[in-house]
Amino acid sequence: MSEQNVQATDITSVRNINTIIFCGLVILALIGVVITDVSPEIAHAYWVGMLVVYGLSAMYCGKKRATIKGGLAGIVVKQIIHWTATLVAVLCVYSLLHTGSLSYDETGIIILLIIALGTFLAGIQVGIYFYALGFLLALATVIVAYVEEFMWIIVIAAMIIVVSVYFWNRRKNR
Repeated sequence: MSEQNVQATDITSVRNINTIIFCGLVILALIGVVITDVSPEIAHAYWVGMLVVYGLSAMYCGKKRATIKGGLAGIVVKQIIHWTATLVAVLCVYSLLHTGSLSYDETGIIILLIIALGTFLAGIQVGIYFYALGFLLALATVIVAYVEEFMWIIVIAAMIIVVSVYFWNRRKNR
């Protein structure tokens, strides 16, 4: 097998793994949206944990891109700073909740928006999967704020985004 074929196979397998990670993150995001709506008190621990999962996933997904560009250590440091700053913003919002400045419902929506922004901005280093996930979370934030029975709309939006990323990934693999 030629070196070019081996590289193409490596890139394809990385894209497939990244697609699986992306789909898992979408499912975890949907679970988080439901938790935020049903029990904002529990949502705090869930989203703080998800920030760690998203950060580690971003570092993993960006690993191949970083080695191609020659800076694995750089992407790790940038992602640690990025996700730590996002976590600090989330903790600041929770401090506003504890002082009585925000209600649990408002806190949940703001946290979801911060995580959407953090995820979308991670796409700068990581790629399209995090852009798509950040967009989905932002869309979920708006839908949750406006629509009472929202879950089916978010599930449809998630399916559209996942299918779009799948076909984009498939086209790139050709």
